[in-house]
Amino acid sequence: MLTSLLILLPMSLPMYGPICGPSGAAPAESDLDQSLAILDGLAEQTLGLVARDDELGAVLEDLQARMTTPVRIEWEALASLQIKPNTKVTLRVPDGSVRDVLAAIMLAIAPEYETPVFDVGGGHVVITTVEGAARLRQTDVYDLRGLLGDNRAEEALRSSLERRDERTHDATPPPNDRPDDRPDDRPDVRPDVRPDADAAAAAPDAAVREPLTRAGRLVSMLIEHVDPEAWLAAGGSRGRVDERDGIMYVTAAPRIHLQLRKLLDQLQVLHPRGAAIEATLVRLPATQLEHLRRRHESASLLLGENILRSAGAERLWSRSGMTRFGEILEISTVGAGATKEAPVDGAELTLLAKPTLDADGSAISMRVEFRQFDGTTRNVATSTASTPVRGATLLLELGEDGGKDGAARATVLVILVRGA
Repeated sequence: MLTSLLILLPMSLPMYGPICGPSGAAPAESDLDQSLAILDGLAEQTLGLVARDDELGAVLEDLQARMTTPVRIEWEALASLQIKPNTKVTLRVPDGSVRDVLAAIMLAIAPEYETPVFDVGGGHVVITTVEGAARLRQTDVYDLRGLLGDNRAEEALRSSLERRDERTHDATPPPNDRPDDRPDDRPDVRPDVRPDADAAAAAPDAAVREPLTRAGRLVSMLIEHVDPEAWLAAGGSRGRVDERDGIMYVTAAPRIHLQLRKLLDQLQVLHPRGAAIEATLVRLPATQLEHLRRRHESASLLLGENILRSAGAERLWSRSGMTRFGEILEISTVGAGATKEAPVDGAELTLLAKPTLDADGSAISMRVEFRQFDGTTRNVATSTASTPVRGATLLLELGEDGGKDGAARATVLVILVRGA
């Protein structure tokens, strides 16, 4: 006899990206997408680099020889920071990503008044100045409307900013008694602040400015988190943002877009729209199932994944699908699973699942029904489940039988649920 359990499932989400446009059709891969893919590759490729008072040109030449992406060094721009090929470099990164190595080099060669940067443009990793990176700006559009239904995203960003302010509140800035060591031939020119959405962060108390909308407040906090000195309103040159009716228009260097997408991806976790469901009918030794259940938290996603990966598990039927909250997902297979070795003799297997979002949006509950029909007899198993972890496993135990060796084998429907 199956009993009903209530499962609360906090959801995680797939990668957040830019909007597809009014039609909803996915756009072709853009130059920006290619640049972001290169940046992701820098984080994945690992190598080591040790330099002891070596010349920068030789260090970068050695690095280029081991990288999978070509590098363009803008020596003319770097000269404005008094950085030249013969600049001495000392650093030690014995084992790290290419991104970490590049970041270490930038810090090692930086004068006190400005740190050079690396970004991506034209299929190359570009090492340049802050002003040089401004030439790499690209424009993309982000749909924030899914984050504006409630204030969870805004509250999450506000809490993070408050924690950051608390950490720096008591810090005493160093005395500004040293002469400016900026080269005389390099004027300190800041771009004009434009009256766009990011200007709200620079002058929130201006009497002439209208109160920010929820979307405006969200954009203001986003740019506080993503390279705050890069935006035009803060005197930077690598990022500009506008917001209209919940749509955010961003013109920025690729690394800023990457940070922005990752932050939005994290915020999207607070706003699941539905569930991705993968159902697999497996048969495995009953002792092995019991061992896995003792080893993992009940209904955890890891429990289901390890059941499916276990060496003794025999997969009999597997289907997957996605549905929005409040809608029923139906997965049917006719004519499959009717072998003599199958746990049921039925020729029709049907899974029905209906996830719903709870009141505060932090979890979902889901009821599933699994039907087996052999043409004359219909067996129905139903259950709901609950777990405090992101994603969940819902198990329907359909009985045990004896294997060839006489050991009991359990038949289980493993349902993996993830945010979508």
